[in-house]
Parts: sequence; structure tokens; C-alpha cells
Amino acid sequence: MTMLKHNPFFFTEIVRNVVAGDYNPGNRDNFLAKADPWIIAKAKTLGATVVSHESLVVPNGRKVKIPNICQQFDVPCLNTFQFLRELNARFVLGV
Repeated sequence: MTMLKHNPFFFTEIVRNVVAGDYNPGNRDNFLAKADPWIIAKAKTLGATVVSHESLVVPNGRKVKIPNICQQFDVPCLNTFQFLRELNARFVLGV
């Protein structure tokens, strides 16, 4: 396990990374104002997977997206549909 995994201030590392990145300021501020960085930090400390409806954006993109930040910090991330497939979820309409 890495030192970061045991860092109780992992949230701070994510925030520093996002603030230092070349992101659109409005998008960056919106990302930081929500629970997204907290969820990623908690998943990192627990060894959990983040499930998000967002998709990866190009590496040099100016939008802050959950899958990109997860990728930067080695946090597994699935989109909603991948998650449902892994669960073998079935939705059946009743009569």
C-alpha cells in the first residue's frame, strides 16, 4: 500500500492537484464545491470503486471530471452502465 492510501488528508491532495491544473475556472470551482473530491478521497482510503455517470475527457481537457481525477490518483472508477453490468442487474417490467 502506498503512503497516500494512508494519508488522512488525501482530500487535500486532490484539491491541490485540481487547483494546480489547467482547468476552466468555473468548472474547477464547481467540481470543488461539490462532494466529488470527498468521494474520490474516501474511495482511495477504503480501496473502493467510484461509480459516476460522467465519462473520461481527453487528458489535456479543461473540464474536471470524476473519472479523470480517479485515474490520476489510481482510484477505480466505473460509469453507471458498467456498474450495472458487473452486478448483472436486470430490470423486468411487471404486468
